[in-house]
Amino acid sequence: MTLHARFTDAGQIDLPEALARKMRFKAGDELVVDRHAFGSSVFKTYDKVVREVQGEFRRMRGSQGTASVVDEFIAERRAEVRQENDVLEQWLAERR
Repeated sequence: MTLHARFTDAGQIDLPEALARKMRFKAGDELVVDRHAFGSSVFKTYDKVVREVQGEFRRMRGSQGTASVVDEFIAERRAEVRQENDVLEQWLAERR
């Protein structure tokens, strides 16, 4: 489907209603324009960009899918400290 848009004297892009409807743009939506190689551009709403970023962060979460990388690191460090304390307690008990 090839549609035409018009760039106005006011510096705005006038999209055909059919395209705006297909893209689910509503009056007043603020759009993010992502420039690609060879001069092509992708238009997205801020809501779409936010959902994409949230999805990226969800993928970066830990292997359990519920904890963040930081939470996993803290849990691992606490387990190491418990092991170190156990070794220390055992060493002290042998010296008594």
